[in-house]
Amino acid sequence: MLVLRDALMSTETSTIQVSIIDIRPSYQHENQNMTKTATSILIGDTSSTDYLVVIDLKSDTIDMDKTYVTSEVKSKQFNGFTIMCTTIDTNISSSTIDVIPNISDVSTTLAIDLTDHKTITTTIGELGNIQRTNACLTCKGDLVDVIGTSNLAYCSKYHRHSFKKNIRRNISTTFVVPIG
Repeated sequence: MLVLRDALMSTETSTIQVSIIDIRPSYQHENQNMTKTATSILIGDTSSTDYLVVIDLKSDTIDMDKTYVTSEVKSKQFNGFTIMCTTIDTNISSSTIDVIPNISDVSTTLAIDLTDHKTITTTIGELGNIQRTNACLTCKGDLVDVIGTSNLAYCSKYHRHSFKKNIRRNISTTFVVPIG
């Protein structure tokens, strides 16, 4: 069993014995087309404090101010910080030994940004194809411009002409973003 500080530096899965200091509200996210629930738990032991992100935590699994042995957890980089995360093999069980957490670094831990949303800024390398189509009011399909007129469009499904000013325009644009 490792102390939390050592588990944070390990590249292998670890077993840690920690006290639950705080449980943050859960949030849902998509992972491989499945909705998962993530719960960030402020944990601590005699060496340090950190967050443990638990996926699909059952509500009756843990309580605050109690000590648990958590096996098969791993460290992970998240928003520039190292945090602990559960794996598919993680087991959380009550401990009979109380752990008094060292909270001397808790302000650093509390400053970790737990939001998983990023803003990506990039330069668009090329503006690709711009397509403008007119949509039929009835079938919502594409209308074809009538050759020789500038104000009429034709729906081949309903065999009907429409004035362009009375119809909705669909515009799609392709952007080419360089990766590298």
